[in-house]
Amino acid sequence: MLHETAGRLDSAGSVAWLCNPAAKASAHLVIGRDGLITQLAPLNRATWHAGKSSYRGRAGVNAFSIGIELVGPGQMVAGTYGHARAWFGGEYAMAEYGIERVQTPEHGNGLWMPFTTAQIAATNAICKVLVAAYRLKDITTHWAIAPKRKVDPNPLFPLARCRELALGAKAAPMGRA
Repeated sequence: MLHETAGRLDSAGSVAWLCNPAAKASAHLVIGRDGLITQLAPLNRATWHAGKSSYRGRAGVNAFSIGIELVGPGQMVAGTYGHARAWFGGEYAMAEYGIERVQTPEHGNGLWMPFTTAQIAATNAICKVLVAAYRLKDITTHWAIAPKRKVDPNPLFPLARCRELALGAKAAPMGRA
C-alpha cells in the first residue's frame, strides 16, 4: 500500500519519525526523493501504516499489507507569495518544486508537490519486485483503504502506470475500502 509521509523532504527525518514509538505509525519501506529505498521492518511482519482501514471489505489492513511511504510534504495550502505551505509550516516555492493545485473526489482541493523521477522509478521497481516475489494481487493507496480519512499519496503520483508496470496491463480495478 502506497503512502506519503506528509513531512519534510529529507528521508532521514521520515525514517527517524517512523522508527520512533511516539509516532504510533510505522512502515516497511521509505522511498526518498533521491530514490533511495530504506527498509524499516521485515516484509512478513505487520507495521502500523494503515490505521483504521478496509480493503475489499476486509478490515485491519495492517495485518495483510506492505506499507510503502514516499517522502513528500502532503497536501499544502497557499503560503507567502508564490509558495505553498505544509501543515508543519515549511514553505516551498511553487515554481521550483512544480507544485500544482489539483482537486479530486478522493483528495479534495489542495496544492501538491510532484514526486521526483527517481522516486517514481524506485516505487515502480519495488512494486514490480514485490508483486513477483510475493504474488501480490493489487497495489492500492491509503486514500483508497481509508476514504475521507486519508488523502495519500497525492494525486500527482502516477498510480495507473505503477499498477500497470507491476500487475500487468490487464490488472483488475484497484481494491478499495
